Amino acid sequence: MKYTTTACALLALFLTLPVAAAQDAGRGQTPPAGRGQTPPAGGQTPPAGRGQTPPPATPAPGTARAEAAAQQKGQNLRARFNSAVEELQKKAEARGATREDYQRVLDQLNAAALEYEAVAPGVASLRQRAAARLQDIETRARAGAVDAVEFDALRDNLVDMDLEIALGRLKAAAKAGKFTRAEYQGFLEAWTARADAAKGGNPELDAISGRAKAALDVIQNRAQAAGPITDAELAPLSDSVAEYRSTFAVRRLEKKALDKKAVKADYDDVTEAVRTSSGDEIAKKVAERLEQLKAAVDGGRITPEQFAELRGMLMKRARAAGSTK
Repeated sequence: MKYTTTACALLALFLTLPVAAAQDAGRGQTPPAGRGQTPPAGGQTPPAGRGQTPPPATPAPGTARAEAAAQQKGQNLRARFNSAVEELQKKAEARGATREDYQRVLDQLNAAALEYEAVAPGVASLRQRAAARLQDIETRARAGAVDAVEFDALRDNLVDMDLEIALGRLKAAAKAGKFTRAEYQGFLEAWTARADAAKGGNPELDAISGRAKAALDVIQNRAQAAGPITDAELAPLSDSVAEYRSTFAVRRLEKKALDKKAVKADYDDVTEAVRTSSGDEIAKKVAERLEQLKAAVDGGRITPEQFAELRGMLMKRARAAGSTK
């Protein structure tokens, strides 16, 4: 029965590949004796010999595709799409990107992000923000006004999604009483990537990073005592992620606005980040404030002090919200 199975497998390979490599039929067998010897026809395994290296096995196309897909799925979204974003950026800057180029990246990103929304529901809104950013890039590129910083912002969207996925996995494991070092390390790596993308050195962001690390250590220590971890115990870490995202979005908007490079997606990113961290009511007030800032930017009247006021307002509300939990 062993030889019959091998013969069938080889027959299938010959039907799908120009050339198929001969494979051992059983475990522990030695390949044919002699150098340069051609294996016998008919799918049988040649006799054992000494010192010969077996030919490399060629996987079936379906198997190769499945292995490649599994390897890709194990990567974070930034790693999976970095090359696609870079290629699109080169085409856009050369005014050679087509509608199909943008749609292909968008479709692939949507499909990949959807894989994680069950464990990390917050990815849904981030995916929508990335889609809006990509659409804005396409619109501006067609007018010949696209800037490299827009693609940097799109990469930031991918980093945010990776962090949200790591948080979702951590929370699911912790609430199920299955928190391990893997969830700890996965979140820490995603947070480090987020901080690196923000280029650090910002006192506000550095302070939030400190609180996040402390909250992560509390969860790890709590998990060592065994048993599920409650939502209330996980809240400080979730709050740190949301606060970091909104603070960074404001910082990015400020820099681009002062450089006269802010686009609609930058303002919308702030509103949505605040919605996640502070709720709809605060987000509505922030949106109104952003409209005033945008008018000041368009009129050339914007100053750093106006953004400092916005950051102060958000920080105050974040502290007030945290003190009531």
